[in-house]
Amino acid sequence: MAILFWGVNKILEDGTRSKTEKETKYFFLSNFAPSPIKATFFGKEITFPTAEHYYQANKFPDDETKFMEIAAAKSPRQAANKGREFSGLRPDWKTARDEIMEAALILKFSQNPDLARQLKDTGTEEIIEASSRDNHFGWGKNHKGENVLGKLLMKTRNYLSNT
Repeated sequence: MAILFWGVNKILEDGTRSKTEKETKYFFLSNFAPSPIKATFFGKEITFPTAEHYYQANKFPDDETKFMEIAAAKSPRQAANKGREFSGLRPDWKTARDEIMEAALILKFSQNPDLARQLKDTGTEEIIEASSRDNHFGWGKNHKGENVLGKLLMKTRNYLSNT
């Protein structure tokens, strides 16, 4: 049976996060899950609070101001919004985005051993990002999307299992 996840952990009407196992058991797979990543850019070590921060910041590798503003965003949602709103997106983004996502996942799981263990514990199950909003990284509205995030998570799981 496939593992379905979708990454934004529901916010309830009272402002709290939902706590049902169905919504939180695989939240660690999400780019929005707390998972500090350290990497060097612009000659300094930067800590990104989540993989989403890392991914979005890398849309602007030649603009230190935008890059650092995204890296310092207060939440993964804010980082995502900034990454989508800023102009001057790197011209090769469509071809670079999957490689950057893969790098984010390798860093996330190799630098956070508890998360690596959880990922390895998924065994050989297929992992699907069940986002109806994203046909590239998720399975899309009609479940016929590319599921690139799920495939990269499985690739990362295999990499970690063999190192």
